[in-house]
Amino acid sequence: MNLYENLISYADTDYYPFHMPGHKRRKFLEEKSPYSYDITEINGFDNLHDAEGIIAEEMMEAAKLYHTKNTYFLVNGSTCGLLSAISAVTNPKDTILVARNCHKAVYNAILIRELKPLYLYPTMLSDYNIAGVIRVEDVKAAFSENKKISAVVITSPTYDGVVSDIEAIAKVVHENGSVLIVDEAHGAHFPFCEEFPKSAIEYGADLVIQSVHKTLPSLTQTALLHRVTDRVEERKVHKYLGIYQSSSPSYVLMGSIVRCMDYLKNSKQEFIDYCARLNHFYDEVKLLKNIVVLKNLNFPQIFKKDDTKVIILAKSGEISGVWLYEQLLEEYHIQPEMVTKDYVTCLSTVCDTQEGFNRLRDALIDIDRKLEAMSHSSQGRTTINHDSEEFLRNELVYLPCEVDQYRTESIKLNSSEGYVAAEYVYLYPPGIPIVVPGERISKELIERLAEYKAAGLSIKGMQDLTGKRIEVIGAKMGKIFMVTGKSATGKDTIYKCLLEQLKLTTIVSYTTRPIRNQEVDGVEYHFVTVERLHELEEEGKVIEHRCYHTVCGDWHYFTVNDGQFDREDCNYILIGTLEQYERVRNYFGKDRVVPIYIEVDGAERLIRSVKREKQQDEPKYAEVCRRFLADEADFSEENIQRLGITKRYENVDLNLCVEEIIRDIRAIL
Repeated sequence: MNLYENLISYADTDYYPFHMPGHKRRKFLEEKSPYSYDITEINGFDNLHDAEGIIAEEMMEAAKLYHTKNTYFLVNGSTCGLLSAISAVTNPKDTILVARNCHKAVYNAILIRELKPLYLYPTMLSDYNIAGVIRVEDVKAAFSENKKISAVVITSPTYDGVVSDIEAIAKVVHENGSVLIVDEAHGAHFPFCEEFPKSAIEYGADLVIQSVHKTLPSLTQTALLHRVTDRVEERKVHKYLGIYQSSSPSYVLMGSIVRCMDYLKNSKQEFIDYCARLNHFYDEVKLLKNIVVLKNLNFPQIFKKDDTKVIILAKSGEISGVWLYEQLLEEYHIQPEMVTKDYVTCLSTVCDTQEGFNRLRDALIDIDRKLEAMSHSSQGRTTINHDSEEFLRNELVYLPCEVDQYRTESIKLNSSEGYVAAEYVYLYPPGIPIVVPGERISKELIERLAEYKAAGLSIKGMQDLTGKRIEVIGAKMGKIFMVTGKSATGKDTIYKCLLEQLKLTTIVSYTTRPIRNQEVDGVEYHFVTVERLHELEEEGKVIEHRCYHTVCGDWHYFTVNDGQFDREDCNYILIGTLEQYERVRNYFGKDRVVPIYIEVDGAERLIRSVKREKQQDEPKYAEVCRRFLADEADFSEENIQRLGITKRYENVDLNLCVEEIIRDIRAIL
């Protein structure tokens, strides 16, 4: 079945959704097919990016509902809201203070805006390995050490429902002339029942982002961005929403937001009834012997807790969150929202039914009995380390925006200690980076990732989907000048002249062909065996590789990442074919590899080739002819134009040709 068929089939199963979206697959839109009202910006339906009609009116109604100055509809999720909010209050190169447990969208904004991040680390509930609050005193300390913080970004509530003291944090932020952005993606429901924590909107945050699709009856990707105070300019928020939001916003999604807002205006009793169902559920499972369902957490590490996030863990240190997750999913057809190695999070909303809570209750009671029986045997247990996990404080070596200036390479994760990461690594959900590009990889990080993988958790971000290799930063590079052209154009002679007159670092390619008279191993090429080529390929060091089927057998030419490129602040010179140029350019980047294309008339090349071959102990004229004809295809006008080579150096007079090349190289450097 394809994706659509799978979705239709899944809708008819009995799996209960204790996960987002908040509508819990109940019908909140009309029975009509969404295709029938999936429109574009036609007459009478306004335009989200320049709203002045019906959409503007609906957003004003939402602002009244949430008591904000402006509320903007988002159809690209809270991700779009976070990108827009951060961009609206920062300038490139600014310093930003962010909670380390922020969503990856915050880190993407840091990259895009070229910001310098300073981190706030949440407290930890060591008994449960749950991230706690951002402490007010840590915010104060950050400002005392850094006076030029443009904005502060924190997540409250967290994925697990932990709420920080936004009122106190906002006071500190504003006293220091900065702006507070709160990612309240999981708290769009807060204003609608007294049993919930209060929203950051009420506590003085300047910009608040909420995902209505997470905890309210609205379709996936729908969210709200609230401008709460005049510390943030309306025009800047509008500007960046125009950049990060789709230019073709879905009217189905916007209609879903409006339907949700209408529901909230008249839903007081529904929320009261929902809280009653939720509290009754907690009462029914509080006496379980082997399972803990967390509620009313009274710890210094927690300011408030949103109990709509149902956190479930086993009392035994030998039972993992993954085991509980698999039990709920496979045995009871209950789909939780998230799993960690220690616990499971089930997301409940106003749309959860009594039947849904009963199914979760019955499943937990039954699992509790299983655990009681298992306490007398080791069958089914998953041994795992439940030691307290503080957030890793990785060394920041480069800003995320600086990483692209460096060559990267893929190496084995378990051998990456001390290297600098060139890619994100995070658990999803919730999408919080464990390491950020530009941070040094520590032994503790490698061990933690191995532990997560052993526990069966989903590690994301790495290009290697197996999670065995990670992209790391190599040395910072200058330019690579590649001398290329057809055979007998004088490439080798020009290459040597350039080395004599310019401070360029040589890059010597490898070949398996026999060494010719007057050639020196390690100068023109590294002459190696086919067996050595295979060894280098197994080590992952071959950058590019070509094989030519000659009259003398197969000759291999290849470039190796053997340390020649690792010197910092050097400019390099390399000699090779057009195909080699293309592959090296693709490996190191178009902006770093400069072609030096040498050209000579065809008749002159053929004469030179024959003269050169005549000097060999055993001339191979058939190979000269083969190579001459092959060059016509390899260096075709089509290939030259495709690779964007516009500058050609005619080697009619060697001295004039070399002088022209040197002038151009010096101009580039």
